[in-house]
Amino acid sequence: MKKQNDLSVILANIETAAAAVDDLAKQMLAVIKAAKADTLPAFDAMVSAAYSKNGWSQVAGRPSADSALKPAPDAVKLYISNVRAAYRLNLDVLSFETIGAMRTAIKEKRAEIRAERALVPAEPVPPALVGVQFTDGDELTGATLHDVLVLYSHLPEVSQAKLVEEIRKLTVRFVKAAPEYLRLAA
Repeated sequence: MKKQNDLSVILANIETAAAAVDDLAKQMLAVIKAAKADTLPAFDAMVSAAYSKNGWSQVAGRPSADSALKPAPDAVKLYISNVRAAYRLNLDVLSFETIGAMRTAIKEKRAEIRAERALVPAEPVPPALVGVQFTDGDELTGATLHDVLVLYSHLPEVSQAKLVEEIRKLTVRFVKAAPEYLRLAA
């Protein structure tokens, strides 16, 4: 008899559970294909209906304390995120047989995009981004400062200037609460 605290047993159990999850993920892809959801909005409508049926919140973060909705499980959100990434990268979602194949295609497409960007001569750094290192900004993640940089990098110049001005106002307002040694450079 094998012990519960035997790592080999635990890893074998994970393998079994992963195979079951992969089978469920194949079913998810089959439903997407059956619905002919070949666009992100079509998929998002399916997800919205499924979340509603399951009593899961559709807003980022935790539902409010008085809400009857509960957050979607992390595993569900991971699979939904993978499918959304495939749509955003203009991959043919309906052609995939497995999530694993989809993940591989996503990884390859992102590598291809990074390689293409590397061939483009670097543009001069806008004054608003001096001192900031920023890579791979094609998706909003919900992390506020990351998303501000993503938005900035994808806005037209006029909107970039407006965004920088608004951030500058916030910085001036909040620098007063910072330690004395942190003051804006003249």
